Amino acid sequence: MPITSHTDPSKELTIFTASGEITLLEIMAVVKSFNTNPPAINILWDFSEAVAVDKFTSEDLQKTASLAKGKLSVRPGGGGKTAFVATADFIFGLVRMYTAYLVLVEVAHKVQVFRTMAEAYQWLHEDQPTDPTQ
Repeated sequence: MPITSHTDPSKELTIFTASGEITLLEIMAVVKSFNTNPPAINILWDFSEAVAVDKFTSEDLQKTASLAKGKLSVRPGGGGKTAFVATADFIFGLVRMYTAYLVLVEVAHKVQVFRTMAEAYQWLHEDQPTDPTQ
């Protein structure tokens, strides 16, 4: 499966990296796994090296948003942020549509789409308390 994950507990961040050809079923499988393998409070989906091989219909995106809403309630604290990075125009457009559906189903977390990892990291770390000892 071309989607890998890594969690950095010190940053309260789980990164999902999609590379090569990806399908909607692969993305949904990752989301479904949140019950048994919950992500950190903040999530970053990196689609910068991904190529969509499925036809992602509007209905598919709506279903995935509804599924995500139910599965993301397992996040510690119930809130958090999800950032998406997509450099290709087609993937960027799909992800923008998907985030619109997330807003419509009233997810409890903030969502944003970015073109670069640097922008995504900056947004994810905004509003986080800093350690005064460092």
